[in-house]
Amino acid sequence: MREMYIGIGDYALGGAVTLPFLSIDGAKRRRPLVFGEVRDDPVPEQMDGTVFRNHLGDLPAWASVWKDLGADGVCLKMAPGPEAAQTVKKVVERTRMPVMVCIGDDDVATLHEIADTVSGSMLILGCSSEGSYRRVADFAGSHVVTTVPGDPLVGDGCIHPDSAVLCRYDIRGGTEGLSEIKGLRSTGLSRGDEGLPVICDVTGAWEMYDGDDRRMAVLESNSALCAMLAGADAVVVRGSGAADMASNHGEELAL
Repeated sequence: MREMYIGIGDYALGGAVTLPFLSIDGAKRRRPLVFGEVRDDPVPEQMDGTVFRNHLGDLPAWASVWKDLGADGVCLKMAPGPEAAQTVKKVVERTRMPVMVCIGDDDVATLHEIADTVSGSMLILGCSSEGSYRRVADFAGSHVVTTVPGDPLVGDGCIHPDSAVLCRYDIRGGTEGLSEIKGLRSTGLSRGDEGLPVICDVTGAWEMYDGDDRRMAVLESNSALCAMLAGADAVVVRGSGAADMASNHGEELAL
């Protein structure tokens, strides 16, 4: 499958030649990357009791906490606005980590401004709807663009020639959708260098939050583990406990 480097340095995604975590045929024993969620509005009430509680209104500071916790990158979920590009730039400069940017309902104008403002780092420009990928890829330059499963613009090898592309998938708590991630990995392997790495957002597990922080951490981490076993090359989590467990699970499986 296609291999790509993101952020600043040697953060790599993709490059798989087998199903997840196998040690045959020269498979790369690479742990999936873990991205921590950072968002501006709305901030879930459950976050008030987490290690991020003192930084919920300061996105660069929140992102820095993720770096201190050992995350591989951050996923910025933001509303469009005139300060968005400068905020992303501050996060990149402060953390020096890979940054995925998701703007409202794929606000293309804001993503364009961000792509032009941030240089020297390969951002991941998040698209969550069919058709947005091509519009963003036209100006992405060296940045990575996400697409979604089933987008006809990337079917049958019709990938934008000037961009690196990553498949984005969201799941809720549980096993819903895991068969589709398995299908994405299998299809990607059949396409060789044209197969797209997959980043899976499991923060939807928080919709099942029942007030028990420990249970929530286990549910989200289990969702991340299931996504990694299904073939995700990276996962996005909200809780620090889930990030820690997902990293540890990934390390153990990749040995």
